[in-house]
Amino acid sequence: MKKVSLLQEVYMSKAEVLKENNGDLFLMGVFMEGDIKNNNNRIYPNEILSREAEKFQELIGQNRAIGELDHPDELTINLERVSHVIKSLKESKSHGQWEGKLQIVDSPLGKVARALIESGIPIAISSRGVGSITENIDGNTEIGE
Repeated sequence: MKKVSLLQEVYMSKAEVLKENNGDLFLMGVFMEGDIKNNNNRIYPNEILSREAEKFQELIGQNRAIGELDHPDELTINLERVSHVIKSLKESKSHGQWEGKLQIVDSPLGKVARALIESGIPIAISSRGVGSITENIDGNTEIGE
């Protein structure tokens, strides 16, 4: 049986921290992976990730690919909670891995994120979306349209 759900993923990878001379702070690393079981026992087909990443490029190009600090429970971005803007997202040479770069912004929660990063506290990348899910016999959840 298929059902449509809010899907939240936390991807814990080692992000590279870049601090520019002007003080801008960036994180770079793997933002998502396709065709493998993740920490939540979900499998995201790479073709779906590829399609959605392509759609996301317009927001990136308009500097509107913003995100919040923490793990909100809804799809709508709350502007009072914005901490970063995604600057790039592209498929890496390793099939199914999507690398990204984000910039910490000078907002109240951006300042919190900056303080955590500069204190050596790791921050996870979290994604949200809406999709159909199918529970498999082996306990994995397969993500659909």
